[in-house]
Amino acid sequence: MLLSKLRLPELDGLRAFAILQVVAFHFFDSRRSADSILFPIIAASRFGWSGVDLFFVLSGFLISGIVLDNRDSPNLFRTFYARRAFRILPMYATLLVLGSYFGWIILHPLWVYLTFTQNVAYTDGVTERYLDVTWSLAVEEQMYLLLPVTIYFSNRRVLAAGAFGLVVLTPIARALCSNLDPWIFALTPLRLDSFAIGLLIALAWRDPSLWSWISSRRTGLTPAMVVLLVCAVEAQRLDAKWAAISFFALAYGAALMTVLAYRPKFLRGPLAVVGISAYSMYLFHEPIMDLVARVVGGGPLGIALPIGSAVVVGVLAYYLIERRLIGFAASQFKYRSRVGQDAGNIVRGT
Repeated sequence: MLLSKLRLPELDGLRAFAILQVVAFHFFDSRRSADSILFPIIAASRFGWSGVDLFFVLSGFLISGIVLDNRDSPNLFRTFYARRAFRILPMYATLLVLGSYFGWIILHPLWVYLTFTQNVAYTDGVTERYLDVTWSLAVEEQMYLLLPVTIYFSNRRVLAAGAFGLVVLTPIARALCSNLDPWIFALTPLRLDSFAIGLLIALAWRDPSLWSWISSRRTGLTPAMVVLLVCAVEAQRLDAKWAAISFFALAYGAALMTVLAYRPKFLRGPLAVVGISAYSMYLFHEPIMDLVARVVGGGPLGIALPIGSAVVVGVLAYYLIERRLIGFAASQFKYRSRVGQDAGNIVRGT
């Protein structure tokens, strides 16, 4: 059975932590108060930017797995990119159209948003506020062009060596550019290590002997994750963001391996619902939170309602729109083997 056919709700639950980190970071970023009884939560939200690295690690794992499992399919690229288009473009276009219509955003320069190069514009401060979040979408789209082709034309040993090299060399490149903060955060070549970590885990998960060895030592994964998170927090405190990105990515890699090894039940249910809805939530959470916050004002409701509204809108968008589009693409574009058999459906929600 192809591993990419497995439905892993625990990964959706892990994705929920990524989106909730990002939502909290954006909400509290301009609403910090040392006197607030929520000070511990507000302080922790300072690290919420790292949620994108968890997204990147998960994308590296899932996308690599899809291509690895279907690399012999004669329609690999057609199916992969058709499914990606149905997954990504409709909600992205909705954001651009609604934002322009209601005046949230000005699409200038338009070509940046049509070519998914806004991460480059982001480093020059050119992007709109409610479109700033799409820098990470641009990074992922650029990786969708690079990663499948790389995997298709490389054997597993070369992939593993190359991915390991990126995990080592990308932080060095970030360190050399450490005085260029937007660059180290948003340029694709300087964020390759997160995707490479996901690729390495995808390769390990598909190697029975290696994964058996990792699983037999799984009790060490959680302590490793905690140590790496402490290192990441300390690196940010020391204003070494280039290193903080590395430690967060490694910590989230350890978190992903922990989830795969233990399959914890608490990541299913409500957390999985939030996680599977993360894409729409990510695109729309800032304008929704700002709108609701202006209506309800301050106090506890001024926190709960804006964040809760962003979550609810994201869940509704997924179940009313996204899921139908994903299902349609899966039914129309199937991975086929050399003899014409359906090679199976991918992990839902990717």
